[in-house]
Amino acid sequence: NRGHHRHVATPVDPATSRKGQVIYTFWLRSTVLSWWHAWVLEAERLEKINLPALSFQNQMLRFQLIQLAYLALVYAGFGFTGLWVAVSAAVFGFLMLETV
Repeated sequence: NRGHHRHVATPVDPATSRKGQVIYTFWLRSTVLSWWHAWVLEAERLEKINLPALSFQNQMLRFQLIQLAYLALVYAGFGFTGLWVAVSAAVFGFLMLETV
């Protein structure tokens, strides 16, 4: 809990909306900055244990590769329509999570 839960409802938390912020700008801000902050936190963690940021010990790198592999498998098994359904469901679920 080095990111959002540590800084929840503070100005440095990208996953907390600003008062009066339009939901669409919040979604964009939260998505981009939360993703970026996770990369920064992981790079700091690896630096503390003397490992390069671009190594297989980088959890963010592994998570990104797992997501790409999942999408490739969906595409291989179900084609473009299956890929579209999987991505649409993921985006919808993510936006609902961010909205609450």
